[in-house]
Amino acid sequence: MVRTQGSGKQHTQDMFDTPRHIREFLFQQYLDGYVNPNEPPDAPAFSHVSAFFDEVVKSLVALRGRVKLEMLCGELTQELSKMKLRSDQTRPTEFPRLYSRAYLSNIP
Repeated sequence: MVRTQGSGKQHTQDMFDTPRHIREFLFQQYLDGYVNPNEPPDAPAFSHVSAFFDEVVKSLVALRGRVKLEMLCGELTQELSKMKLRSDQTRPTEFPRLYSRAYLSNIP
């Protein structure tokens, strides 16, 4: 467990925080009884995360045809300019050019 100090608050970074929060979410959504018989019984963190992503998949299947995910690798202003000027030759024509949301990441 790592403790960091920032903005006047003490933050705890624990590798089990994410599975713990997912477990709380599953409990709040009445999904905590989910058990996959193929998962090892001694891996509760894996079981919670697996159950969460099973529900994510069900949600995406229910939204089929209504959501488009697009992954772009490039500099933000260049990629947005290509979309606006319709100079992005490799992008499918059925992909939208207006967005309600864009998530950015700097992961190489």
